Amino acid sequence: MKATLTVPNSTVSQGQDLPVGLELRNVGSTPFSIYQHVSSLLGMPGQIRFLVRSADGTSIEMAQEIDEHDWPTEKDYVRLAGGASFRREFLMYLDCQPYIHNLAGFERLSPGKYELSLEITFTDEGHHAGVKDAWVGVVVSNPIKFEVVSAPSVK
Repeated sequence: MKATLTVPNSTVSQGQDLPVGLELRNVGSTPFSIYQHVSSLLGMPGQIRFLVRSADGTSIEMAQEIDEHDWPTEKDYVRLAGGASFRREFLMYLDCQPYIHNLAGFERLSPGKYELSLEITFTDEGHHAGVKDAWVGVVVSNPIKFEVVSAPSVK
């Protein structure tokens, strides 16, 4: 499986969220099923972790919500034939949101240049749901560069 990360704009104002696109492609010839609700919520069967590095290479821990979810069912999976892909769009929070729990240790991105890649982990919960060919494993996307600029001042 190959993960490709895209962003519509490589510059975002401080405090705004960064729209992120993720394409997951079956690069092999054998079909498999994949959890289609890939999310940045921790605890999901298809969980995304944001790997952010500052311009000097320092890793930055980004805040993410924890989700307590029900077991997935077969309808939560989509089958990917060889060469087929699946796409998801979501937001990466650049600022701590008030509804995110346990924010200690997480950083707000200051103005500067950063590199982002995604680590997507697919757990074996699909096998428990009867999806025998559910893809299980970890895939890391390509890195992209983006810049956070100071928010415009309000007069």
